[in-house]
Amino acid sequence: MYCITSCDKSDESEVVVSLDNAFEYGYCKPGDILDFNVVAFTKNAEINRLEVYSSDLENGEKLLLDTILNDNPVKYCFVYKVPEFKTDSTKLTLSFNVTDNLSVSQSMSKLLIVSGSKLLEEHSGVKLYSGGRSGENVLNLNDMSRVYDYSTADTSQIDVYDYFDINIYGDNLSREWRTKTDVEFVKSNNFDYPSATSRSITQTFENSKKSSLVSDIKSGDVIILGKSGKAWGVFHVVNINDEANVENDFYVINYKKI
Repeated sequence: MYCITSCDKSDESEVVVSLDNAFEYGYCKPGDILDFNVVAFTKNAEINRLEVYSSDLENGEKLLLDTILNDNPVKYCFVYKVPEFKTDSTKLTLSFNVTDNLSVSQSMSKLLIVSGSKLLEEHSGVKLYSGGRSGENVLNLNDMSRVYDYSTADTSQIDVYDYFDINIYGDNLSREWRTKTDVEFVKSNNFDYPSATSRSITQTFENSKKSSLVSDIKSGDVIILGKSGKAWGVFHVVNINDEANVENDFYVINYKKI
């Protein structure tokens, strides 16, 4: 999908600009690398300048490139990495504007439809305490703004909790999470947490073996979670504090929610 506001060589315009691969791109996804081959010429001495702008409802208009060329004709490869957006489908327009030595300008634009993922809401520094103490030892995926107390939480709220049996673990952190709802866990330490998108989380969750518990949890672990067969988000275990006193044992977790 594209639109052109330039003309071809048979027209009367003194300056012409085009993309010789305009038909290659239309629908894309965040992270895609697109190479736009810009071709321009002028009936005057030379093309002095090329500017490239992006425009979308989320970010408005942004200048991506402003470069001096001083050539005629001009061939320039503009490399563009498609950004992420807060919505799963976004219209984005790239505008290519050239100006010659007599300040005559011409432009063309290319419409892109960016789909397939979105920026994810993240909760950072969530502290989940050992199940061996009363207090902040239950996570509810619907409300990650707080940590619940297992002894007072409703069963429907106990999506993730730290399992504890004093006869087994004593003063040690169990490093095992379980659920009282229908949460499924996938430990996937090869998963790229910093670049996580709704698409990448969903694909990994759907293509992995799932379990109703996750054990042997270590700092750096990445754990994808889902409910009722659908991916919900991903945990990154940032740190684990495991002291002699169970009251001070806890996990520090970052969470990205679809």
